[in-house]
Amino acid sequence: MMQYPINQVTDLILPTMPQDNPHHWSQQVTETSNALDLESGVFSWDDPRKIALSLKHSARLQRTA
Repeated sequence: MMQYPINQVTDLILPTMPQDNPHHWSQQVTETSNALDLESGVFSWDDPRKIALSLKHSARLQRTA
């Protein structure tokens, strides 16, 4: 197995952080993320059909945004 210096491995895995203020990396993630905006508590619901419909709705909204 080939050994890599740790910085080469993390450079491949971790996104580039803004250099001006690396402590606010979450803002960059929020602005550039392609994640779905889910309803609050959706995965705690007991009805799988309701969960699926909510996820489908969120996906459709994401696609049109």
